[in-house]
Amino acid sequence: DYFIRATYSIDDLVVDPDGIFKFGEPKVTIVAENNTSATIKITEAVFLTSPVIQDGIPVEVSPIPTLDWGATNISPSDWVVEVVDANGQTVWGGFADDENSTKLVKLPKEQKSVEYNYDNMGDDLIPGKIYRWKVYASADASFQQEPLGWKLISTSEDALGIFKVVAP
Repeated sequence: DYFIRATYSIDDLVVDPDGIFKFGEPKVTIVAENNTSATIKITEAVFLTSPVIQDGIPVEVSPIPTLDWGATNISPSDWVVEVVDANGQTVWGGFADDENSTKLVKLPKEQKSVEYNYDNMGDDLIPGKIYRWKVYASADASFQQEPLGWKLISTSEDALGIFKVVAP
């Protein structure tokens, strides 16, 4: 069994986050002597502006960075911001593990910048540690009879929002 990672390079494209959110990472099972194929949906990425990795090196930031992003042809209803540690554990934002998949750091569509942990709901970032941040573009889908009333229409690229925290 192999997970499909179609967009590890920074190319302004991501695997459709709604499919991953609902069904998990796309994967394929390879069996000897069988040709296997899989279909995945690709969408335009949310563009991160700061902090972002520079020439393969995590950019250094203060323990309370400001996260900035933009979007090109994406028209969300709102944004969801998430920061994870090097082990993939969410330290701030993202989605709750509840029946409504509550958006923990939900920002209006007009906002494209946020200070880390402005709501005091996250963990302190530890100097010397590396983190990754993402932005999800969410759209109202209640008219489409989506169970949650919304769906994810895009996200930022995994390899772009990587930073290292330095002491103030």
